Amino acid sequence: MRFSVLPVNLIIFFLIGVGSAAAQNNIFFEHIADPGLLTTVARAVATDAEGRVYVGTNEGLYRYDGYKFDKFPVTGPDSLSCIIQSIRTLYFDGKYIWIGGVEGLAKLNTLSGRFTNFKPDAKAVQQGHHPVINRIEQIDNKLYLGTFKGFTIVDLATDVRKEVPLPENTKSLYTYAFCKDSQGKIWLGSAQDGVFIYDPRTQAVTALENYYTHPISLPDKSILSMIDRQDGSFWLGSKKGVFSIDTRSGTLKQVDILNAAGEKVLPVIRNMIKDDKGNIYIASFGEGLFFYDSITGRFTNYKYSERWSRSLPDNDITYIAKGNNGVYWITNEDGGLTKLNTWFSRYNYVIVPQFSQTQNTVDVTDTYIKGTDTWFTSTAGLIKYDANKKFTQFTPLAQGFEKDYCLALTDLNNDYLAFMLYDDAVTVFNMATSKFGYLQPPGKSISGNKPVFDWLSFVDKEKNLYVSTAEGGYFRCNYNRQTIDTLFTAEDIKLDYPIVIPEPDNDNLWIMATSKLYHYNIHTHKLINIENDKKGNELPPVSFQEDVIAKRNGILYIASDEGFFIYDLTKNELKRFTEKEGLPDNNCFSLFMDNNDQPYINYKGGLIRFNEPDNTFTTYPMPDLKAISSDFYFSSNNDIYIGIENGFIQVNTNVLATYAGKPDLRVLQVHAGNKTFSYADLLLHNTLKIQYDDFPLTVDYGLTDHMNPAKNTVRYMLEGWDQAWVTDDKRNFKATYSHLTPAKYVFKIEGSNGLNKSAAISIAIEIIPPFWQTWWFILLCGLLVAAAAYALYRYRLNQLLKLQQVRNKIASDLHDDVGSTLSSIRMYSDIVSNQVKDTHPQSTLLLNKISTNSKEMIENMSDIVWMIKPGNDDFKHIEDRMLNFANELCVPATISFDFTSDSSVEAIKLSMQLRRDLYLIFKEAINNAVKYSACHSIHTSITQKNDQLQMSITDDGNGFDTSMANGGNGLSNMRKRAEANNGTFRIRSSAGQGTEVIVMFKA
Repeated sequence: MRFSVLPVNLIIFFLIGVGSAAAQNNIFFEHIADPGLLTTVARAVATDAEGRVYVGTNEGLYRYDGYKFDKFPVTGPDSLSCIIQSIRTLYFDGKYIWIGGVEGLAKLNTLSGRFTNFKPDAKAVQQGHHPVINRIEQIDNKLYLGTFKGFTIVDLATDVRKEVPLPENTKSLYTYAFCKDSQGKIWLGSAQDGVFIYDPRTQAVTALENYYTHPISLPDKSILSMIDRQDGSFWLGSKKGVFSIDTRSGTLKQVDILNAAGEKVLPVIRNMIKDDKGNIYIASFGEGLFFYDSITGRFTNYKYSERWSRSLPDNDITYIAKGNNGVYWITNEDGGLTKLNTWFSRYNYVIVPQFSQTQNTVDVTDTYIKGTDTWFTSTAGLIKYDANKKFTQFTPLAQGFEKDYCLALTDLNNDYLAFMLYDDAVTVFNMATSKFGYLQPPGKSISGNKPVFDWLSFVDKEKNLYVSTAEGGYFRCNYNRQTIDTLFTAEDIKLDYPIVIPEPDNDNLWIMATSKLYHYNIHTHKLINIENDKKGNELPPVSFQEDVIAKRNGILYIASDEGFFIYDLTKNELKRFTEKEGLPDNNCFSLFMDNNDQPYINYKGGLIRFNEPDNTFTTYPMPDLKAISSDFYFSSNNDIYIGIENGFIQVNTNVLATYAGKPDLRVLQVHAGNKTFSYADLLLHNTLKIQYDDFPLTVDYGLTDHMNPAKNTVRYMLEGWDQAWVTDDKRNFKATYSHLTPAKYVFKIEGSNGLNKSAAISIAIEIIPPFWQTWWFILLCGLLVAAAAYALYRYRLNQLLKLQQVRNKIASDLHDDVGSTLSSIRMYSDIVSNQVKDTHPQSTLLLNKISTNSKEMIENMSDIVWMIKPGNDDFKHIEDRMLNFANELCVPATISFDFTSDSSVEAIKLSMQLRRDLYLIFKEAINNAVKYSACHSIHTSITQKNDQLQMSITDDGNGFDTSMANGGNGLSNMRKRAEANNGTFRIRSSAGQGTEVIVMFKA
């Protein structure tokens, strides 16, 4: 046997495992004390298809989803409130929860959350016909309601009600139970007159006493419950126990019911239900719950116990109903709601009696089996539980020891048990003499009066005890071989209270102390302080490790509150396993190996089997019990015995079972601004369409699984908006979006109970944009813009055409009218000059000047007409004009003229002003070169680079000093024309070096 590496008085919470097949059925109860239930008086219970629990109380209807209670209002709009406040019965027909009570009848649509209230007839109430409904049962497609002095039949298809009265001579005010026999007749139980039989064909109601040919006398005529045994007989639950009646012969028998003490009792039976195997759960008022095993024919009685944390809250049960995944629900007269999980009914537990009036709680710390006896250590000493289920207490305190707190139990030999006396020493117990003593070293008398060994760390399979003394010496003692080996002393290893665990070969030890880890070889005495693995992971990996198991070849398993670890000393490698790697919970309490060397991890949710070949985990949920011992005893048939508060548990690893139930995930409703869409609405639409301003958007959902609601988790994602899954860690059970961009989305949601996942749900959501963001509005706007652009284009084109017409007319007028007039002036002045040149020489000078000016005006007018005409906008026409002008000046002066231009400039379109100024600058530069430079050649080039147009005019004449230039009108005019078009003007010249004029414009 191995013992915990931690102080074994540490109280932990542990979920226990499966008992053997021969063990009695055990039922584990869990009182539901979650917030929201404002009364403890619960009269009825039912569950819907999603597993939500509806509780009928003396103050209205509640719904429990595994986390909290929600109360339905009793006043307000009929569809949102339930008029039944004092509820007596509930029934779920697959779609509706039917509610019966003092105020009459109502039903709740579980999909829409809306009520239908059947208000009683006011005149009938005045005449004494009370609307109270005490019981609702479904037979075929009809509901049978137990009402005042009769019963009511409700057709589920039409909700049409038919009232059937009891015979006039009956005393009973109410009916309570309904059952259908093999002939199709309905049996019903009454409060004071026993049983009546209703024939649906003849609609006759006959008392049981008159139904058979022989008289029948019921021992009690208050029949509150009835159940079909499926063998031709009914069980009748009354105020004096249960009676069995053969419906074919009328044979009546009392059913013998035994209470927890094995005594025959006649309990008041309030309700009976049957499970899928034919077993019957009987709710009694005053005697708790009875379970009838249909195979063995035996009853088991479960009652309230102040010493058992999983007992009923009280013995007055009002109703019991079946839920999902093996869960049953119980309501108590003064205990509210209680959960009964039959999935755990296979687990075997034993409750320790109260040995002392002053000690109510006994913590069982360890267990050991010797023959047919179960021995266990506890806070109340050493206790024996024999084959006759008798408990015997042995207290060290009564024999002169200072305390009774015992732990870490193992057998030493056939006569002695060894254990720890807490905070004292390693102690032994002589089973033959019932005497306690202190363990002595091998070779001496086993029992002594003075403590020798201070601590017991471990007992291996070869019955070696690893013990230590108060002085710090560690020893391996074998009392079968009578050997003792010194492992190390305090001088060898200076550690305070180390825990020593051997590897299976017993040659190497793992030593833990003060959050440090060591490996020690017994033969070489080599001690290795392990601080980090090869990747730098710290060892121990956490500040507080719960438990360790040493394996062969330097392998160490470590359980901690941060996961499960495996350390390989040979490889110096640490592996960590958490929830991401398949653990159901990172908080691992302890480790143990069964007789087949199969490792298990103990956690708050149950047992986890570690599958070594593939490093996977199998989880076995267990009932939630307070466990005390972290030590486990394995019997020869692989039963695990574990100590708990006021008892111990028997777990058989061969019949461990995984939980296959899947949680039920539902989208309850969607809120979009002031609009609400129910689950039924969502089912009718493939896509939920929401206006752009219907915000916030909230999706309400529920996840129901009652195995362990604390492990239920939900995650959701809105595809197209959320970047990753959102986990609902705070159990808000709603997803809220304050705004969304108009588009199409898919809301996805998944649920898990920690072991299995629910079916995923997807909801297509479309956010409808405002009209100004719709495609047709955008297209219309685009068409309008295109139309406006086209209209503007046409307008500008017309304006340009008009401008060209004006320019053509001006050019034509200048050429035809002004040009011809100037030509006439020149011609007339030349004629007159020839006539008077001999007689009036002074007039000749004047006339010559008029002729010259007229000629210049004609030339300028020609330039103006050329500039105005639209057909001359192409750069080719500018080049031709420049060449003509230059040739007219240069040829007579015998000056060589050269003109070059880039091919790219031919595609340039220049404005009229720029074309004019460029040409005038060219004329001025050519004219100056011809007149003043005495040059032999002139070169003109026009180039385009990027968006710049450059004109360069170069001559090889005399040149001049640009700093001495007097700024005549010619140079000044050229500069002004360039700057007027956002251009630049430069002139390069020096005496004897010619002149270069450079002008640049933005093309």
